[in-house]
Amino acid sequence: LDPPYIDKEKYYEVTFEGIPDHFELSEKIKEINGKWMLSYQEHPLLREWYKDYHFDKYDGKSKYYQSEIIIRNY
Repeated sequence: LDPPYIDKEKYYEVTFEGIPDHFELSEKIKEINGKWMLSYQEHPLLREWYKDYHFDKYDGKSKYYQSEIIIRNY
């Protein structure tokens, strides 16, 4: 999954409304009975909401692909 970054929602045509939508995603994704992976820009709330999951870092190689964190349940 690749949701809009927190505090960057306005850059997307169809957007989340802000923090409440990101929190709702964090609750809904935990109900999935299968593997999932999220791509996000680092934000302290993500470390709190997904504290029981695995975090990895991805460093982009161009100006379009910046550093991101990968959150996964496997």
